[in-house]
Amino acid sequence: MAVKLDDIIDGKFRITRLRGRGRTGAVYAGLREDTGERIVVTVLAKQLVPDAAAWQRLKRALEQAGRVVSPNIVRQHAVGEHGGDRYLVTEHLDGETLEERLEQHPSLAAHHIVPIVLQLLRGLGAAHDAGLEHHELRLSSVFLKSRGTAQDDLVKILDLGMPALERRPRSDLHAVGAILYRTLSGKPARRMDLHTDAPELDADLAAIVERALHRDPAKRYLSARTLFEALAAWHDPTGLARPSYSSPPPAVDEEDRQSIIVSDATPARLTISKKQLLLLVAVVVLGAFAALLVALTDQDDELDAGPVPSAALKSISSSPSTSGAVTPTSSASTDGQTSFNGSKPHP
Repeated sequence: MAVKLDDIIDGKFRITRLRGRGRTGAVYAGLREDTGERIVVTVLAKQLVPDAAAWQRLKRALEQAGRVVSPNIVRQHAVGEHGGDRYLVTEHLDGETLEERLEQHPSLAAHHIVPIVLQLLRGLGAAHDAGLEHHELRLSSVFLKSRGTAQDDLVKILDLGMPALERRPRSDLHAVGAILYRTLSGKPARRMDLHTDAPELDADLAAIVERALHRDPAKRYLSARTLFEALAAWHDPTGLARPSYSSPPPAVDEEDRQSIIVSDATPARLTISKKQLLLLVAVVVLGAFAALLVALTDQDDELDAGPVPSAALKSISSSPSTSGAVTPTSSASTDGQTSFNGSKPHP
């Protein structure tokens, strides 16, 4: 029996309503009954899984995608079968796709789209490091999860692990260049002429986009990191608040924070610059030199003072203290700890 409303999948995912249908299949809203979390259940289209062999391949790819750790990739809950249907359960997202945003605003300002693309590149970099390519990255697979304002949108990559429907899968980084071109100019990257399609665009940013879309793959950016660093340097030329490729975006939701796993086997490294190292060495050397001078000075003072006469020693030992000073001695306190006071211990 096919998936229907009010079905409970895998003993915990309840189907509540149909949200729509897309290229990947029917999309349902649902609820995870053991945690109360809202979820999305995608019942995969038959053309994606025409037979058992295709399903096993797709299941392995989806499970591999589910193991990629990044706040910029939609979080998976489960992949499986129910009543003859194959399904994928993911986190619920409030917001809109980049394609939907462009329906309201034909083009976006550079200061708006570049932070979005930086997050997109973080997610792609995590997928590439795990050996996964998206192959069909487009405006509709970039989701903008609302966190209050457009500037605070959290990017989520959709459909990672899904099979490519095109005969010639596109390079992910070339697709990022096409997304930049479309969002900045309001036109698809067919003519490859930003000077005409977006004449007001900053020349340095235009050069980055053109390199990402270069006809010769060898002249494009070689990795998500290199394209990220080029865009980050343009976004903040001073370097004072430049986004970090290795760090997740700020203000990650608690729900998304759960997907960021820090392995005990890979402790964080402490990095220190050469200038900082030299300064540290200088402080240590100066400290040691100062301690040596103090020790030598004390030794000279003791030698200059000479021996104390025995009569003076007798006077000191036999007369009571008149200065009011006390000599601390340790005695056992009632709680077993050593306390210090000015009294003389009893024999």
